Amino acid sequence: MQNRSTIRKILFEYFKGSATSVQKKWIEEWVKQSNENEELFYQYLEEWERINPQYIADSQLAFENFVERLNHPSKSTFSLKTSVVTDPSNFRYYLFAAASIVIVLMFAWSFRDPILNKTFTTRHGEIKMIVLSDGTHVNLNANSILKVRRSWLGESQRLAFLDGEAFFDVSYHEFKKFKIRTDNQLEVVVHGTEFNMYTRHKTTQVVLKKGKVELVKYDDLGSNSIFMKPGEMIRLEPDGNLNKTQVVEPDQYSSWKDHRYIFDKTSLRQIGNMIFDNYGLNVIVNDTVLNDLTVSGSFTAIDVDDFANSVAQVLDIKFQREGDTIFFSD
Repeated sequence: MQNRSTIRKILFEYFKGSATSVQKKWIEEWVKQSNENEELFYQYLEEWERINPQYIADSQLAFENFVERLNHPSKSTFSLKTSVVTDPSNFRYYLFAAASIVIVLMFAWSFRDPILNKTFTTRHGEIKMIVLSDGTHVNLNANSILKVRRSWLGESQRLAFLDGEAFFDVSYHEFKKFKIRTDNQLEVVVHGTEFNMYTRHKTTQVVLKKGKVELVKYDDLGSNSIFMKPGEMIRLEPDGNLNKTQVVEPDQYSSWKDHRYIFDKTSLRQIGNMIFDNYGLNVIVNDTVLNDLTVSGSFTAIDVDDFANSVAQVLDIKFQREGDTIFFSD
C-alpha cells in the first residue's frame, strides 16, 4: 500500500501529463477502490492547480490594446499580458488571438463545476436515498439537485449546495461543520442533526426535527444569523424576510420520503404548484373558485396519477390527465 507522500507524487506526475502507462493504470484502479481515494484524488488535483496556475489572459487589457491599435495604427507594440507582437498590420491575428483566449477560458470554466463538485439529481417523480462519504444520509425529493465538494477530506468544512428539497440526517464531526448553501444567499450551518429543507422559487424553508441548526442570511450589508431549536420552522421569503414558527409535528414536513403527504388547509393552487415541481406536469383548473378549496389530512400516493386522484376525491371534484397536463373540474 502506497503512503500519501508517494500517492501525491504519482498523482502530480499524472496531472502534469508525465505519468507512465503503469502509473496511469494504477491510478485508475486506485481511484475506484473507495470514496476516500476518489476524494483524495480531487484534493490533490486542487492542490496541484493552486501550485501550477494555468495561464489566464487579462482580457480587459487585451481589448484596450486592440482598440489602441485601431486608433493608432502607427504604433508597433501590442501587449497581451506578457506577450509582445510587433506586426502592426495583422489585425486579424489580434482578433483571432483574443477570440481564442475567450473560448479557452469559457471551455475551462464550463468544466470547473464537475471537477469541484459531485452532483446528485432526481427526475420528476423520483425520490433517491444517498449516503455521502462522511456518513450523512440524504433523502432527495423529486426534481432536485444536491452538489457536494469532492475535497471534503482536505477542507475545514463540509460544503453542499441544494436546489429542490431534501431531508438530511447529518453525521457529526467535531471539527468539520456541515454547510448547505442556496441560490438566495442563505447558508444552513449544522453539526449532527436531522432536518427537512425546501428551496425553490427564491423561497427556502427549514424544519428542524432534531439537533441544532444556524441559518445565516447574507446581503449587501453583511449577514444575519438565526438559531433553530427542534420543532421550529424558519422560512426565507422571496422578499428576504426570515420568519420563524413553531410546528407540532416536524415529521409531517418530510413525510414525502415515504410517499405520504400531509396537508393542513392546503389550497388546490398550492397543490398544483407541488405537482408541477415534483412531477413536471401542468395543472389547469376550469373554475378559479376551485383554487381556493383546501385539503386537510393525509394520504399515500406512489405516482402522480394516484396523487391527483386522491386530491380530487378529498375535494369531491373531477380529475383527468392528458399527456403532461392535469385537469381539475367541478
